[in-house]
Amino acid sequence: MKLQDLNIVVIGAGIGGLAAGALLARKGAMVTVLEAQDYPGGCAATFSRNGYCFDAGATIGCGFHTGAPMETLGKELGITWPVVPEAVAWQYRHRALLFDLQPNRLDILERFPHSAPFWAEQNALAKLLWHFSEGGLSWPVKGAYSELKRAYTERVLDVLSAQFPDARNAIRSITAATPVTWERYTGRVQGCVGGYPQTSLFKVRGPLTRFDNMFLVGDSIFPGQSLPGVVTGARRTIELLLQRNAKVGSQQP
Repeated sequence: MKLQDLNIVVIGAGIGGLAAGALLARKGAMVTVLEAQDYPGGCAATFSRNGYCFDAGATIGCGFHTGAPMETLGKELGITWPVVPEAVAWQYRHRALLFDLQPNRLDILERFPHSAPFWAEQNALAKLLWHFSEGGLSWPVKGAYSELKRAYTERVLDVLSAQFPDARNAIRSITAATPVTWERYTGRVQGCVGGYPQTSLFKVRGPLTRFDNMFLVGDSIFPGQSLPGVVTGARRTIELLLQRNAKVGSQQP
């Protein structure tokens, strides 16, 4: 069967579903994307509350550098991403202590020289994971929940006020979220926020299902969460779909 003759239905307009659908449509397949909400993005969408717009996830835009998954996806789809590189990835502040986490990590290594082996190991593991990927809470009863939620909110406000004394008076809207909130809005069991359990790579869920013509994409499918992770997973799934379609086509008379 030719790819142009395939009718593909993508259930969920999250990052994985959108990437998979766009790649297939670019190759000539007929694609229909179904989404329960009135906006795309999945867990990377936004929501409005009290006149303000909030990010629901994917708060770090990464993977857009040369050769990275988002940059590669943009080239394939003819998209120029409206992004600019940031010199500082994270900035740590605690009273008088302030330092930046830059791509070269020079500042953090200067303050914590003994952490160099940790960063080296992290880099090695990250490179190994990306190589593999490119190749192929128990919660309290309802009565205590609201009280704990308020208590944790106050703790967060205390920490914020320690750095910015006038923060409480400047805040106009407060919305506290927990895994229970995440489960209510996303339907994820126990409010799991993306990714797969960090226990064993051999137990990670793959794109296959018990149905020959149904595949999975998203941040709970290898290689996991983050924009580049989800996009890479979608690409792997499309390659698998195309391989299966070619095999079926060769067996037809």
